[in-house]
Amino acid sequence: MSSWLRSLIGKNERALRGPVIELLVLEGLDAGQQFTLDGDEVLIGRRLPSGLGQRGVLLSDPTVSAKQAVIRRRGAGLVIQHMAGATNPTLVDGREAQGTPLRPGSRIQMGHVTMEVRPRDGISLSHLTQALLSDAAAGTALPSGDDGAPGADADGSESVERETTEIRPVVSQVGQLIVEQAPEAAHERSFPIWSTGVLLGRGDGCDIQLADMGVSRTHAELTWQDGKLILVHRSQVNPTLLNGCEVLDRESVCNGDVIQLADQVVLRVELGRSGVIKAESPTDARRRTLKQEMEEKIDLDRRIEEQFSVEGSFLDVDIVNSYRMKSEATRAEHIIVSFERFRAFVGEVVASFGGHVLNSNGDELMCYFESTLAAVRAGSGILTQLEDFNGQQNLLRVPFRFRIGIHTGKSLVDLDRGVAYSTILDVAGHLQKLAEGNGLVISQQTFDALPDGMPFERVGTMEREGFDYYRLTGRIE
Repeated sequence: MSSWLRSLIGKNERALRGPVIELLVLEGLDAGQQFTLDGDEVLIGRRLPSGLGQRGVLLSDPTVSAKQAVIRRRGAGLVIQHMAGATNPTLVDGREAQGTPLRPGSRIQMGHVTMEVRPRDGISLSHLTQALLSDAAAGTALPSGDDGAPGADADGSESVERETTEIRPVVSQVGQLIVEQAPEAAHERSFPIWSTGVLLGRGDGCDIQLADMGVSRTHAELTWQDGKLILVHRSQVNPTLLNGCEVLDRESVCNGDVIQLADQVVLRVELGRSGVIKAESPTDARRRTLKQEMEEKIDLDRRIEEQFSVEGSFLDVDIVNSYRMKSEATRAEHIIVSFERFRAFVGEVVASFGGHVLNSNGDELMCYFESTLAAVRAGSGILTQLEDFNGQQNLLRVPFRFRIGIHTGKSLVDLDRGVAYSTILDVAGHLQKLAEGNGLVISQQTFDALPDGMPFERVGTMEREGFDYYRLTGRIE
C-alpha cells in the first residue's frame, strides 16, 4: 500500500474501519452456508435476478420465498426489510423486519431458515471511495506511487484495493425537514435530509423517529432518483400527504413542499441549506451538477484503475452435492461445525501459499493469488489434504468432495474486506463447474502462465469464453 493511501486511511481511520458483516445459516436446508454482505442493497431469496453475482444471498430452502427480504445500508449500519408478497414473515430476534437494524448476534428467521449476523474486522473501501471523492472535491489530487509509477509502493509492488465499478457519492446533508406540527414528544424542530435518503416512521430502524401513534413504524421514505427528491409512501394503514394530496405510491418533492404523516405530523421541506445542493428544486440541481459529477466519476474510475488494478489468479472452490450432505445429517450443529471447519481448512491451505480468501458465498469460496503457480499448488494441496480433513474434522456421514477452477487475468481486489467483482471471477466459477468431483481445471491463460512440464492435459474449449481449459492429472508439490 503506497504512503499516500496510508496517509488517507490514517486521516479517516474512524470512518473507514468497521466490521464486514457476514450471515451464517444456523437452521434449515441451507444450514452451514455463509454469505458476505457487500453493497448498498443485498437481496435475500430463492431466486435472484441475473447480474446480482455475489451481492445476493441465494437460499435453496423451500420455505423461503423467491424474493424474501432486502438488506440496505443506512449510514454506517444495515437494516433489513421484509418484501411484500413473501409467503412467510421475515423476523429479526422475533420481531417483524420493517427496516429493522442488524447488529452482531442478531438472528434472522424466514420460514425454517435461521441466520446469525456475524462481524469481522476490516477497512471499508466503499467509505474509502468517499474519502477519495472528498479529497478530490477539496482540490487534492490523487498522487502516483512513491516511486512515481502509478500504483507502485516503495518496494515496487502494486497496491491492491477495491473494485470500483460502482462509485458512490459522498454522503452529505442536502436539506432539512422543518417540524411545523407534531406531538409534544417530538423535541426536535428539524431533521437532516441525507443524500443517501431518509426513512420516516415510529420504528427503531427509522432515520427520523416520530413518536405518534398515528405514524406507522415504517411510514414513508425520502430518496434521490435521477436527480429528484422522491417521497415514497410505505405504510399499509396510515396515509402520507404531500401538499394536502394523498401519496399512493411516490411523488416528486420540491423546496417548500409540505409533507403530512397521518393526522398530527406536518413537515416542511427545505433544500440547499448544506451548500451541497443550492437549487430551488432537485431538477435544477441535476441540470447544473450532473455533467460535473459524471466527469469526476470517469476521472476517478481512470485513476483508481491506474493505481489499483492487479494481475493474478482466482481459485474457486465449490462443494459437490452439498444438499445430500446436509439432508443426510441428523444434527444441525454437525452441519454448521463441519462447514465452518471446511472454510477454515481451505483458508489455511490458501494462506500457506500466499493467497487470500475473498467472498464466502454459500458453499463456494473464491480465493486470490498474485502468483499463478502458487494458486495451482494451493488447489492441488487442498485436494491432497482432503482425505485427512474428512477423516479428522468432518462430522457428517457424507465426505466433502470439491470442484476447483482457476482463471488468471487483471482485476481490482479489496483484500481488506475480502471482496472483488470482475468477469475473471465469473470465469473461475464457470471453470469449477466443468471439473469432476475432487478435480481441478484451469483456463488457457492460467496454463500459459505456468512453467513447462506441469501435469495438465487439455480437456476442451469453453464455448462462451472461446478458450481451452485443462485438467490436473497429477500431484503438484
